[in-house]
Amino acid sequence: MLDELAAREIARELELRVSGFAGVLAKAGLEGLLTADEIRRLLTICRNKGTRYSIAFIEEVANRYGR
Repeated sequence: MLDELAAREIARELELRVSGFAGVLAKAGLEGLLTADEIRRLLTICRNKGTRYSIAFIEEVANRYGR
């Protein structure tokens, strides 16, 4: 799991799979571990702390991957 741009770039050069926090939450949702409301809440907390997630992005992830 990586959110730092430099680390993501190096991981891609090494042909590693890269996922940020939203990707981890999406996977948890697909596996039935998180509901849409839980994903929405967690991404909103991150947004409120300064992560640049748009409201539209949060809704898309929650609605598409939450169970």
